[in-house]
Amino acid sequence: MNTRIPLIAIALCALAPALAAAAEHREQSDQTLDLAGITALRVENARGEVDVRPGPAGSLHVSALKVARSTGARRARELAAETEVLTERLGGTLELRVRYSQHGAVRIGWRELFSGGFDAPSAHVRLSLQIPSGMSLEVKSASGDISTVDLTGPLTLESSSGDVTVIASRGPVAVTTSSGDVEGRDLRTIEARSGTGSLRFENVSGPLEVRTTGGSIVVRGAADSITVRSVSGDIDVDAAPRGVVATSTGGSIDARGIARFARLSAANGDIDFELVRPIERIEVTTVTGRVSGRLANDVACRLELRTSSGEMEVLIPMELKSVSRREVVGVVGGGKAPVVLQTSAGDIELMSGGE
Repeated sequence: MNTRIPLIAIALCALAPALAAAAEHREQSDQTLDLAGITALRVENARGEVDVRPGPAGSLHVSALKVARSTGARRARELAAETEVLTERLGGTLELRVRYSQHGAVRIGWRELFSGGFDAPSAHVRLSLQIPSGMSLEVKSASGDISTVDLTGPLTLESSSGDVTVIASRGPVAVTTSSGDVEGRDLRTIEARSGTGSLRFENVSGPLEVRTTGGSIVVRGAADSITVRSVSGDIDVDAAPRGVVATSTGGSIDARGIARFARLSAANGDIDFELVRPIERIEVTTVTGRVSGRLANDVACRLELRTSSGEMEVLIPMELKSVSRREVVGVVGGGKAPVVLQTSAGDIELMSGGE
């Protein structure tokens, strides 16, 4: 399965004639490869989308759609013919790679260049793959989106600016993006990293670990431990039955349904949280942000509230141990599990209610 598509080297010509209107050429190819002795698949496609779904045992089905645009139909066909979809076996791994040519030229007149009437020739390949159950998969892209549905093997997915979507994965998932968004649903376990992209996950049955620099993080229906960190993005978690660690420098944190363990930290953002039974240790810290918490009616604990310059409001029946302008210590329901809330310049508000 071999085709070729060049990148574009532009030569400026002051006297070049006006370019023809842009034309698009598409080519579809399908091939089924024998996977005897192959246990892992590695895919590289710099500019095109990659979609992977389950297929029959022992074979890989590859559907490649080439889309080429140029200043005329002939050149568009040439671009589509100058790409290569290569496969290579490396031990038990099959490597599938789209190679985009670094050669080729197009002549552009000054009029077209500065009038905005010129579309640079371009080409990309969209890959649709069907792989056997349990196969290990690694996909790498620069600007293309990556999506997988109903796979059972380990997944390692990487895209610089493209989005990544993972649906119904029963194996461990690792995702890395620079600016693309990440979405996952019905997963066993997930580890994700993003620069500025937003991340959203629903119904993760195992441990979840997510980090982003500038994007937001949303977690819905988690059943195991959660570790989420963002520099400037907001964090929103609706359930943490096995505990949560959430850190944000400039964003806010909203974490509900927390049980067992929590360590919530925000420098300049507010923190809102809700605790449910059972709890073991809870730590909530901000610098300038407000802390607002709610305890379920059956939660028993030892409260320690501290603020340097903010105000404190506690609307929970408890046995007071000590009270001052900057600190309140008390026991709720005869409990011993520590719940420590502290902020430098923010206010603290704590109330009961809920489950």
